[in-house]
Amino acid sequence: MPTELPFDPENPPDEPPPEVVQPMAWRLAVRLHREHSPLPAGPAPPVSGPAGPNVCRACADPWPCHGRQIAVRGLLAACRAPDAHG
Repeated sequence: MPTELPFDPENPPDEPPPEVVQPMAWRLAVRLHREHSPLPAGPAPPVSGPAGPNVCRACADPWPCHGRQIAVRGLLAACRAPDAHG
């Protein structure tokens, strides 16, 4: 059963929603999320690697890049309490 997220995964708020139990992790993940976004459609700026709207503007890796995937995982993890075992 899918659960509803307390944020928009495409545009999470800069400040953590009330459900977030790890606000510092949220803020770090949001920064990474903002940095790793797809290139806009249209003429691509010069980047190393593949060009076009299906690549990340920060790292030029195919979209969705590893940076964005890590950011989304960080946002989800910030909503959960830290593990008591480590």
